Amino acid sequence: MDKETISATEINKFVYCPKQWYYIRIHGEKALREMYREMFPERAHKTNESFVKGNAFHENFMRREKARILKRRLLIFAALVILFGGLLILFAL
Repeated sequence: MDKETISATEINKFVYCPKQWYYIRIHGEKALREMYREMFPERAHKTNESFVKGNAFHENFMRREKARILKRRLLIFAALVILFGGLLILFAL
């Protein structure tokens, strides 16, 4: 990204933590992660473990959400079939 341009995401990061925004802007996120791993090697494993747990949580959430959406669509479809089937029977008589 062009260093002269500031995106909405960067503004959000700045509002959240100006120092973090500054260091990311100067060094880049990859370099900061490497510096963090060097400074806190005992935390790097724990951070990765938390990341894996977070991914698993979000995958489970999305699976449940997709199932909920599918159930809703099937119920709506069934209701429409019943409604139109009833109307066809009503008008056929």
